[in-house]
Amino acid sequence: MQLDRQMLHSCISTKVGGGVHFTYAELEENDVDLKKLQSWLEKIRKLDFYGATLAPEAERHLQACEGLLEAYAQRVFEAHDENR
Repeated sequence: MQLDRQMLHSCISTKVGGGVHFTYAELEENDVDLKKLQSWLEKIRKLDFYGATLAPEAERHLQACEGLLEAYAQRVFEAHDENR
């Protein structure tokens, strides 16, 4: 359960999708952070022998982070297209 809370906190507090700087470097940094969260959740699933009560919530938050990153990526690409 502690790991679930840590994963949720990381996902909620991450700046995925919330950045003001629409750069490829920021996008890459956020993508790396998201991949870490995905990896953590997978590890938690494998070690969760007792059915952690926050698992479904953690998965929903991770999916929300994925959506935010996708939207952020689109904004990065649009910002770079505007600068051409």
